[in-house]
Amino acid sequence: MIGTFKDVREHERLLRKAVRHLARHRTREALSLLKRCVTLCPSEEKSFLGRAFHLLGISLRRMGACGPALRAWLAAYRIRKGPRLRRRILSSLNEYGMLKQDTPEQDDWKAFYAIQVRRYLSSKRSAHFSSRAEKDMIDQLIWEYWRDVRRMYDLSSLSTAQKLQVFHDVEIVFPWMVFIPPEATPLDVPTPGCTPGRKCTCGSGLPFTLCCGRTKNPDELWIGSF
Repeated sequence: MIGTFKDVREHERLLRKAVRHLARHRTREALSLLKRCVTLCPSEEKSFLGRAFHLLGISLRRMGACGPALRAWLAAYRIRKGPRLRRRILSSLNEYGMLKQDTPEQDDWKAFYAIQVRRYLSSKRSAHFSSRAEKDMIDQLIWEYWRDVRRMYDLSSLSTAQKLQVFHDVEIVFPWMVFIPPEATPLDVPTPGCTPGRKCTCGSGLPFTLCCGRTKNPDELWIGSF
């Protein structure tokens, strides 16, 4: 068993306190408690741990950390499958496995942006933005290429896999970018034989493209930046 008897009692106390904070809209306090809770909770207490991750996702979403919230919900679902959480996850996702935006066009932009940001950050030794000015410059550059993509392609007529291929094929010449061999930067494009509806190999029961094969949200890539 992970943790001492005192730890076991502590994670139960932390969860109860976090629930009270969430009910009173004290999200920041609840988030801090839930992070400690999932760390202390014994791994064999799957039902409890699943609930803690579920609440952690709710707290993160309220704080605007949408990508980490989705990761917490997926972790909760892998631990404790339930129809309510499954509906929450699927209703929150777009075709790329990212958090759904207001329009399909915004979904496309977020996917393109995330792919290009990931490519840029993976070329840096630090793997994160060093300053707000650097991020703003890269954002503007990606946006300029995005306008070209929209002029060249009718994205509404393409499948998800086709759009992902287009997004990955766009090679932005970033300033100070270090060359990385293609094999060092795995793509999110589904591999041959990977049908969109295929179940994820992690055992979640969700489609691969909405689980481990999903396109990461931008705020999942910015961790550690400036």
